[in-house]
Amino acid sequence: MKKLRLLLLDANIVIKLFEEGIWGDVVSRYEIHVARSVFGEVQFVKDKDGFAETISLKEDEDRGHIKVFEVGVSKLEKFKGLFVSTVIERIDPGELESLVFLFSQSEEYRLASADGVVFRILGGCNRGDQGISLEEILDQIGLNREIEKQFGKDFREHLTNRGFAEQMQDRLLRSGRSIAECEAIARSQSI
Repeated sequence: MKKLRLLLLDANIVIKLFEEGIWGDVVSRYEIHVARSVFGEVQFVKDKDGFAETISLKEDEDRGHIKVFEVGVSKLEKFKGLFVSTVIERIDPGELESLVFLFSQSEEYRLASADGVVFRILGGCNRGDQGISLEEILDQIGLNREIEKQFGKDFREHLTNRGFAEQMQDRLLRSGRSIAECEAIARSQSI
């Protein structure tokens, strides 16, 4: 069976998939790409009784079930420098690495997260169509279920629109910076 379109997953999505017991279902149906920094963020999930359970993505990487990418520190720092501090201070390492990777690719990827800052940046940089919620992922493969608000399509759409509005009001990028610079920095060197 052919896998669905390329998908980048943030740590909060990976953790939620493990908590729901459907990580394997999603990995078997999507071509998954994960930032190396997400490995450090994804270590434990709580089971149904509230006990911590260790998880590891290493086995999935070793078996070729997921693809792992890394972005250089200098590129990450340059990218961060484009955004106002109220935006960039909210971003986690895995989100930042995934965004820079996404911006550097000519192939179309989708980025899944449950953190609003990711969707704000995508919306503000005219890439809102490259964001995807966990709800949308599960709907595509017939695993629909009730999930928390931050994993939903409405949440993603609201924050994507907010990011677009912030950019129109010059409240997303630092003064004198442009969306074109996001693309240029991301594509400046090989990843």
